[in-house]
Amino acid sequence: NIELKNALGRASEDPLLLARVLSRPDASPYDTLLVDVGEHNGVVSGMHVLSDGDLLIGEVVRVWKESALVQLYSAPGSSVPVEIGASSTPAVAHGSGGGMFRITVPKGMSISVGSSVRFPDLSPLYVGVVEGVLRSEESSFQTLFVRLPIGLFDGKFVYVRVPVEPAPVLFATTTPA
Repeated sequence: NIELKNALGRASEDPLLLARVLSRPDASPYDTLLVDVGEHNGVVSGMHVLSDGDLLIGEVVRVWKESALVQLYSAPGSSVPVEIGASSTPAVAHGSGGGMFRITVPKGMSISVGSSVRFPDLSPLYVGVVEGVLRSEESSFQTLFVRLPIGLFDGKFVYVRVPVEPAPVLFATTTPA
């Protein structure tokens, strides 16, 4: 698997930059974190932010010289593409605030409480766990309630995922002159 990723120009693991949380959602507005890494560390907008190494919680939305603002994917109005359960059913998770998400899928899909919700990536990045399923006789859809499996108000550190540079092209085709 690692050799295949390297052959395709993808690193087996993107480096993670440790960041101290300066302000958590209980003190920052709208499900955001303020972290102590910024431009001087190579941080740019759009970088993914993780907790516990493989739990995707948000992305960098604003960068200053020595700090950055992270918007949590669970923020109201946010959305993130996901895959649900062992069958990797594709869906979109919509933020509800406070580490919670809602996902709407067709009623016929068999998804149970405890199913994992992951970000589609070569390496598994978890977004949350299905905590509840609401099925209604009147609707052809079911609503999944997903939560982050961590407390957002307790964490002191997060990781900023720094993408690696693509591998150099080893073979190039040329046309005869």
